[in-house]
Amino acid sequence: MVDWVRADAVQRGDYTMSPILGADASDPFPERDEEYWFLFGLYLAQGSLQKAGHGDNRYPSFHLHKRRQDLVARIQHQWSSASEYDPNDYGELSQGLTVMAFDPAAGAEFERLGGRLSHAKRIAPVVFKLPHAKRLAVFQGWLNGDGCRVHDRSYWQGNTVSHDLAAHLCLLAESVGYRANLYAYDPPEELGGIGERAFKTRRRVYNLYFYERREHKRGSPLRIEHEGREYVLRGVKRIERVPYSGDVWNLSVEGHPSFQTAVGLSHNTEKPVELATRAITYSSQRGENVLDLFGGSGSTLISCEEVGRSAYLMELDPAYCDVIVQRWQNRTGKAAVLDGSGETFAERAAATSQEPQETT
Repeated sequence: MVDWVRADAVQRGDYTMSPILGADASDPFPERDEEYWFLFGLYLAQGSLQKAGHGDNRYPSFHLHKRRQDLVARIQHQWSSASEYDPNDYGELSQGLTVMAFDPAAGAEFERLGGRLSHAKRIAPVVFKLPHAKRLAVFQGWLNGDGCRVHDRSYWQGNTVSHDLAAHLCLLAESVGYRANLYAYDPPEELGGIGERAFKTRRRVYNLYFYERREHKRGSPLRIEHEGREYVLRGVKRIERVPYSGDVWNLSVEGHPSFQTAVGLSHNTEKPVELATRAITYSSQRGENVLDLFGGSGSTLISCEEVGRSAYLMELDPAYCDVIVQRWQNRTGKAAVLDGSGETFAERAAATSQEPQETT
């Protein structure tokens, strides 16, 4: 029997439940082999997107130690156009090596599926729909980049500064036969450095430990089946209440409270564009689509315009549809055009005002 409790009521001795991915369904990327996904995992660990020459194309680049010629060979086998260079070619040579794959399509796909910048990497949900062998290849690619296995220990360990990627790697590892433990570490105020170079960023580090799961019978304390789905259980050993000092998003606006009426929830006021922008940039990448089924006064549309997303809005109130369009025109200086007829918003408004009104 499963009994659910609120997060603030969890006690030592309780268990948390993490779902285990089900049996392989249809492969969303049948044209991509396991080697491609291994290199995607390596990108999550040691990759970036770089421009070269003119144009806006970004190419997958892998930053490796020169000892890892095995990884260099795998990259060059996947992309015959890949080239390597020492990032310090114009100074003292380093132990590092950068391998750039001149494949803009792969660059775009890696960004869409894994994000970019070390603190913003993540694994897109569609990757979890890959067959087991390809998910394992992603995991092994990451381990080869950011993981290590101490010779006298039986587990793998690694770290990342992306909280999203840390959580996603735990889920990925659980889906391919590993048990994952995650610990957060806050660096000290004085970071120090390497030689004469000081560390410049102070981000929380997420340390990950992966243990190969031994075979066990279903129903053991480590796994249970609930409502037709299998879960991994983790015992709660310690509870620490941590004061929160981050941002709190208050969606009410002073002097303009939302309220419920007999005909529904009122439109209270224009929400700050900055509020929508923060949510949109946290949850999407440039060029992606954003859907808002409650358009209101159009803050989502304005925000998407400013941060390079494509917005799709729905609004039931015709008057507020006009507000959205007019606000967008005022903000951008562009003219909205009615899809299908090609009429501008001003032309359509003028024509509507001249149409005879129905009287009763």
